[in-house]
Amino acid sequence: MFLKGPDLAVTRYALSLRRRDMHCLVGIITGHVALNRHLKLIGVKDNSICPLYSEEEDTALHFLGQCPALATIRQRVLGTHPLTALELGKVKFLNLIRFAHSPGRFTTPWGALGMRTGHNRRLSAGQEKVRPEEKVKVVM
Repeated sequence: MFLKGPDLAVTRYALSLRRRDMHCLVGIITGHVALNRHLKLIGVKDNSICPLYSEEEDTALHFLGQCPALATIRQRVLGTHPLTALELGKVKFLNLIRFAHSPGRFTTPWGALGMRTGHNRRLSAGQEKVRPEEKVKVVM
């Protein structure tokens, strides 16, 4: 939708962004972002339906270009509603980032969404937290 292949200019641009904006842009481009379709695929959510417009799947294309609940914000930030995948491919990345941050959907840390990571994993009963210096190195 956004990239046809490797692009050094896009890479340089992404690396020049603040971490929060780079995370958002990469997530939108790859689809690995806190939208329900991705969260369902990784086992965090039970369904992939859009929380704002419960008739469609919550994908990057739906969120950025088609969700009727975001039409006013989309019109203000991107200049039109709805947007097709082809039209979204022509939008400047900075505007995509601005739009993505506008509704506040990507301000929630992954941990708050219930994602099981090494930083917020709950311990099972009887399981103790192991400090890195306590890990045993096995040599064969």
